[in-house]
Amino acid sequence: MGSSNFTVKGLGLSLNNNIELNLEVDSKRDRNDLKDWFYEIWNNDEIVEDVKDEVLAYLARPSQFEGCISR
Repeated sequence: MGSSNFTVKGLGLSLNNNIELNLEVDSKRDRNDLKDWFYEIWNNDEIVEDVKDEVLAYLARPSQFEGCISR
């Protein structure tokens, strides 16, 4: 599993707060460790911001999809 780009940011070498992960999960312990790591980040209000309302407002704008739908 993974999605890191082979770039300065993707490799974690920049000054941004980008977090990417690549690993093989082949045991229950690894899955539990990965889940714990995810929730530690997900539940940290200092690094995670709820943007649901902004995303829904963006998607509600009809102009966002002009030219995207093939007929």
